[in-house]
Amino acid sequence: MIIVKIIGGLGNQMFQYALARSIELQTNTEVKLDLQGFETYQLHNGYRLNCFNIAEKVATKSEIEKYIGSDSYFYKAIRRFCPSLLRKFQTEKNHTQYDSSLFELKNAYLDGYWHNGNYFEPVREQILKEFTVKGELSKGATELRERIASSQSVSIHVRRGDFLKHPDVGVLEIDYYKRAVEHIMSHVESPEFYVFSDDIEWCTEHLNFIENCHFVNSTVDELDDLTIMSSCKHNIIANSTFSWWGAWLNNNPERIVVAPKVWMKVNPQNFRWALDEWTEL
Repeated sequence: MIIVKIIGGLGNQMFQYALARSIELQTNTEVKLDLQGFETYQLHNGYRLNCFNIAEKVATKSEIEKYIGSDSYFYKAIRRFCPSLLRKFQTEKNHTQYDSSLFELKNAYLDGYWHNGNYFEPVREQILKEFTVKGELSKGATELRERIASSQSVSIHVRRGDFLKHPDVGVLEIDYYKRAVEHIMSHVESPEFYVFSDDIEWCTEHLNFIENCHFVNSTVDELDDLTIMSSCKHNIIANSTFSWWGAWLNNNPERIVVAPKVWMKVNPQNFRWALDEWTEL
């Protein structure tokens, strides 16, 4: 059995689940999720994967302890400083880089973010089905979805919020969005732009140079936003796994996705998040 740790915001949770599901589907190995971290995790609305139509299999506490030991300070120290002492405990080796050896494992606990679309591209159609929201969208999101279906809609995601407190990640400059909009306008006839953000007031003030632009304030949560972004014809994403998924879930075969070339201001190992077919600016 494989156990995959789930933690972080919605975008990170989706990467972790997509890896888990891909391993299960491609190797016929039982894979379960470790959700114990959310007992104390207070950020980003907590665990959100259960809002999707996923194949949720949750590992028990005893199953997890067989792989990584208990939650005592002793085992916590081993996992942090000497993880190699735990034979079944495997942390991510190189962030964003594909590791094919994960699909050869039979008994392991995987701790990482797994930010690489190659892990689950072979099972894309199944992942698309499972990452659909249970129930109905909000009224505002439903009306917006109908509007964008009849236009050359382009989502723009602006991530601020907690990124303002993380200078190593950094908030994207306005110049990136100017260049991204220019790129779309040179390739798409009569585009309509829809801005999604955790700081829509800032966007209204600083992105008012964009023509045919709508600042979205009718959605009620991140599930609304993710669904509507993925329903747009094209996407301009931020340096955020949340908008990464908004673009990946976009099933338009002619979609144009613009992503920031500089994803993190501090990135000495040159980790890369964008897919090869996306345009990096």
